[in-house]
Amino acid sequence: MSRLLARQVMGRGELVRLVASQRETVGFLNRSFVAFLNERMVTPPGVTVTVEVVHSSAEKGLQAVDLVSWSLFRQIEHGDPTYADMIRPQIWEVGDVFG
Repeated sequence: MSRLLARQVMGRGELVRLVASQRETVGFLNRSFVAFLNERMVTPPGVTVTVEVVHSSAEKGLQAVDLVSWSLFRQIEHGDPTYADMIRPQIWEVGDVFG
């Protein structure tokens, strides 16, 4: 979120809707996931975040994210940059999420 603020994609005082794909059919697991995120999420001052778990077919944004991640997976794991090259002009930053 700090990167989105720095690039002025969103501003302070905005509502951010975080949508996760429903992988589990058990409601308890989905509620636990949302609670986990809400408890550990650090948000910048003035930014309000809501977390929802929905089926990917109900949310077009999840389908777009899936396409982007698949494209980058193809490049990294299989050496096939065909689809990653198509979206490369839209990529702002590449980095290790876990590093």
